[in-house]
Amino acid sequence: MIVKDEEKNLIRSLNSVKNYVDELLITDTGSKDKTVEIAEQFGCTVSHFNWKNDFSAARNFSIEKAKSEYILFLDADEEISPENWQKIIDSLKINKGKAFRLTLKSKMQNGFNYGKSVRLFPNISGLKFIGKAHEQIDQSLIEMGVDIVNCNAVIEHHGYNVSENEIQQKASRNLSLLLNEHQLNPSSFTEFHIGTSFLILKKYEEAINYLSASIQKDDLYVDYKISALKSIALIYYRFGKNNEALNSIAKALSISQNSPDLINLAAKIHVKLGNINEAILLCKFGLEQHETKTDFIIKDDFEIDELVYFAANLSLTNNRKDDFNLFIKYLSDQKTKELVIKLFNKALVSNNDLEDCFEILNRLNEALIISLIFRLDEEIQQYFVENLSVELIQSEEEIIRISNHIQKENMNIDYTNLLEKYSEVNDSPAIITYLISVYLKEQKLNKIEELLSKLNSQVEKYPELANYLELLNSKILSVVK
Repeated sequence: MIVKDEEKNLIRSLNSVKNYVDELLITDTGSKDKTVEIAEQFGCTVSHFNWKNDFSAARNFSIEKAKSEYILFLDADEEISPENWQKIIDSLKINKGKAFRLTLKSKMQNGFNYGKSVRLFPNISGLKFIGKAHEQIDQSLIEMGVDIVNCNAVIEHHGYNVSENEIQQKASRNLSLLLNEHQLNPSSFTEFHIGTSFLILKKYEEAINYLSASIQKDDLYVDYKISALKSIALIYYRFGKNNEALNSIAKALSISQNSPDLINLAAKIHVKLGNINEAILLCKFGLEQHETKTDFIIKDDFEIDELVYFAANLSLTNNRKDDFNLFIKYLSDQKTKELVIKLFNKALVSNNDLEDCFEILNRLNEALIISLIFRLDEEIQQYFVENLSVELIQSEEEIIRISNHIQKENMNIDYTNLLEKYSEVNDSPAIITYLISVYLKEQKLNKIEELLSKLNSQVEKYPELANYLELLNSKILSVVK
């Protein structure tokens, strides 16, 4: 590990590895907290390195200290569970002398993000990391004739489970290093990561330019190429350019069809275009591909669960019972499956069942659970909404859907209170603009002023808000008159 001021993370990380490795090597780049003290308490060999704005330089200094047959490198905000250590051990037994790509599962504020990264490799003299930021050793391994294979072990990464501001600061730091490196030594690798940094910073045009440039190069690794195409598709999807998004997805699927997240995105776009049948066929295709698991693009069951929940909800809301029954067979969590079947069959659903719903509700299943609840008696719906904690709903679309449903069914529930609480927790522009539209209808102009202030403060982060605010101000003037 290379570390600096990681006292909050280091104990968790070292506890997850200490029983599985022969030596613990820490390279400190200038900690002022208790990082070094903690490392020494765990029996780590601690070295010190003068920081040079170059992560590869620090990594290369670190691996020179290793004496064991294999090197595993982690960051202090990462950990590996015993279950995943067993997968690593099993892979080492059957792939002697090879390097391994592991899955990186990053906890985000609104869910998880997945990627693949070479983290385990044989300790061979001459191996070098490259890249001032997002350093990688893949190229050096290939040049030295070391095969890279895929291991289905997962590294849990906690570094992005922080505020939006901290994520942006991290991206700005990396972008500065990457642009400097790209000027000196241009490559598809740096173009990819520059594009990704621009995406995090919400500079979408620059992101598309760099990501598009990276995929034109033959030397960009397959997983990076698919990730770049997915990011481009997501940007187009965000701005309603559905055909362009589908074109990017098609290019990615031509490389690997075993990618449920891309198939899921394509299905969502077809729903927006009104092609429900095409969307459901795509979901079925994704499940068929998943069953074969022919390549490494499958990260773990998270992506396929996301596809299944989306497909089941799509089938439910379009009265396609046979398709619904097909999709729920793939649900991996047995408790959720049993509850979904009970809700679907409209069995005697009690308040205790709704408490179970609250217990299992998450970003993946919330749309399906809410759709099932909205098919039940009004008394059950009322109890569900009145007892729903906004912390349980991670999707702003679902909060808006609940609010729309309350209005449509004339339910005696103050949905504005739900919206206000959600906006306090998530500070979402979509929720704030929805609330403003509600207050405009009710002519509660005094409540709009504070919300307008919130939106104005987010224009730099979300430039598309500028036009909305201009239209909104003219609407408010007309109401006042």
